[in-house]
Amino acid sequence: LPEARILGTVDFFESFAHPRPYKAKLPGTANHGIQMLMQMADKFGAATLKALVGSIGLFPIGSYVRLSSGEIGRVVDVKKENPMRPEVEVLLNSERQPPRQPRTLDLLAIPHIYVSRALTASDLRELGLLPPPSEMPQMAKLEQGHT
Repeated sequence: LPEARILGTVDFFESFAHPRPYKAKLPGTANHGIQMLMQMADKFGAATLKALVGSIGLFPIGSYVRLSSGEIGRVVDVKKENPMRPEVEVLLNSERQPPRQPRTLDLLAIPHIYVSRALTASDLRELGLLPPPSEMPQMAKLEQGHT
């Protein structure tokens, strides 16, 4: 059934993207979940995967990424015509300092800058963009799979 395939695909992706009340999220990022889905395209179906990536992109809105320029940013828009080139709000410059002026980069319009990798929660903690779990008790419980 096509509906079952769609639900299975979305459920698998969600297991990487968010913790569940009954289980911790799978290790990795939402981008990692999409990569895993693509490796199992025969199980989930190429058309279903294409629709998912076309809808949320390879780097979903809200994902944190490192750019080839060394800057750190958060994805604020996904370009349907090229999911590998989202619009990114710069949070830290290449010297790991907040930019003087708010800045958003449309990677579709800037071919020499690209997403070099998606960042994990531990990457964000190391950069000072996310407090340690001990300072966020509710988040620590969710990451461990407790309610």
